[in-house]
Amino acid sequence: IRKISGASIPEILALITRKFMLWTAISVILASAAGWWVMERWLEGFTFRIPLGASSFILSGMLALVVVLTIVCLITFRIALLNPAQTLKYE
Repeated sequence: IRKISGASIPEILALITRKFMLWTAISVILASAAGWWVMERWLEGFTFRIPLGASSFILSGMLALVVVLTIVCLITFRIALLNPAQTLKYE
């Protein structure tokens, strides 16, 4: 619909990617908090403990964001290149 209205491919990519990145960032924050809490409780029972650093949670969150960004951009770009007239013909 946006392509028919005159939106360019970068505008369509930005619109869709922004929503997915927001939800991914929220889920990474919630999962990191839950993961840190579970790992702290689990590691309390060991005599020799390793410290939990924020770097592992930050790196895994960044990796998740990169994977989501790559997949969403590829799929959205492929769909944005389609001719809207042919798509609407079958609807």
